[in-house]
Amino acid sequence: MTELQTRRNFLVIEDKPEESAYLKRLIGEDAIVVGTYKEFETTLQTQGYAAVLSDLYFPSGYESHDSRHIEMKNQTTRALGTYISQYYATNPIARALDQLGKAGFGDTREGVLEKVVMIEGENGVLKLPHIKNTLDDALRRADQEKAYRELQAKIESEEHLMPLGIFVYKEATRQGIPCVIVTDEYHHGIEFQPFTNLVGRFFDQNIAGHKQWSEAAEFLKLL
Repeated sequence: MTELQTRRNFLVIEDKPEESAYLKRLIGEDAIVVGTYKEFETTLQTQGYAAVLSDLYFPSGYESHDSRHIEMKNQTTRALGTYISQYYATNPIARALDQLGKAGFGDTREGVLEKVVMIEGENGVLKLPHIKNTLDDALRRADQEKAYRELQAKIESEEHLMPLGIFVYKEATRQGIPCVIVTDEYHHGIEFQPFTNLVGRFFDQNIAGHKQWSEAAEFLKLL
């Protein structure tokens, strides 16, 4: 029996079968693994738990018309909207490039960019790399904003799982139970960023084909 298996009463939320099987081998049969938020709420009422480990994105377990599901979806999309407005709503350079494109200055943003960073002079064409870097950054941020708005729309239309780990963390904390979020930055990409300030401590890397369950469990043992 491993050292982790001597610790009882872990409640874990993970919906992928391969990760659940790994968790049961890692922590032992004393850990209860559930795959939906509804199961989490129900299981949390059955007995006391020393700690909670949770994935970030997983099913709610409720019907889409259920008031609890709708409430969490609305809170999630509002959190995304707030993040977008704080970090991406003011991007005048990217919007200016779009306007130049519409005015016929180029067929694509890249085409507009090529023209903007080149000036015809007596000695030919002069490149302005410092301006190009600024424009590249503006376009990168514009692409990120687009990705977040698409994620927001997909969650609203039930085409994407919700980041319910934020609600797991909130409820566990309310009950005084230590909780960490264990997710996979490689899998979710930038989708995790808007919620990092809502989940307290988290582990977000993929190591040896699995999320950082082991590191997270060891961390909880020190609390």
